[in-house]
Amino acid sequence: MPYTIYLYNEIPKNELDLSQIKTDISKYCPFIKLIIRPGFIDYFYSTKLVESIAGAWNSELSAERGIDSSEENRIFYEKKAAESPDNISSKVIYNGWELLSLLQIQIQHKESSLNNLHLFLTPRLLITPSQKDDRLHARTIIAGAVSIVSSSGLVEAPARPAEYYLLERLYLSMGQKLSEEEINTRFKGQFLGCHDPRLTQIIKGYIFQAIAYRFLGEGFCNDAACCLFNAHYQKEMLAAQLKESIFCSYHRGFWDEKFRKCRNIRKKTRNNASQNR
Repeated sequence: MPYTIYLYNEIPKNELDLSQIKTDISKYCPFIKLIIRPGFIDYFYSTKLVESIAGAWNSELSAERGIDSSEENRIFYEKKAAESPDNISSKVIYNGWELLSLLQIQIQHKESSLNNLHLFLTPRLLITPSQKDDRLHARTIIAGAVSIVSSSGLVEAPARPAEYYLLERLYLSMGQKLSEEEINTRFKGQFLGCHDPRLTQIIKGYIFQAIAYRFLGEGFCNDAACCLFNAHYQKEMLAAQLKESIFCSYHRGFWDEKFRKCRNIRKKTRNNASQNR
């Protein structure tokens, strides 16, 4: 059976070039059928789902970022977010595993086979506990049968240069906030920012990470020059994703071999079907 990706996007159109994403998937994964749908919450909308997502907030951390985390406001916020992705704020923090679980149970049985990937692109910021010490960390991607790629996670999860945090603490000690102008002057291009024109190219690599995990059984790559590399620093992420050759030599060959087998299986299936007519 062919592989199918159901892609749901709620990143604003002026920030993500969805047509380019479609072109890249077709180019590197020609044996994958891509079905583009509205945002996940929009597509599976129900009052129960919206209220459940409101329950997936990390209320304490969201409140620390100035968000009213009362139950009434959480539900009101999620209803507005469902109306338009433009209403989504990166200041709201979600417990990643809870949100993923809510999304998974929406999938119909006929679309839940191993050959299907439900891919959710979102500006929502996700956190999950570390396997090492249970500390909460922002995430760029949570991969599985349903995979979530967070644009806010791409901005906030990989660490910025050490100099940035030193300067930020200096400003805070003086009761001031590091301005966008100061950031652009001192650190221009060194990390992904909000409304960054590089987002489409970077998010492409994380889409391939979701595809590799779901369809090829491949986790992260140890080669820092591969788009499947698990970057912990902004410098690493930019180096891995903003280059012409997106895969390392191993994964380029691995990728081609896996999909070559898929092509041969499909060809054999078509031939058998023709003979049985």
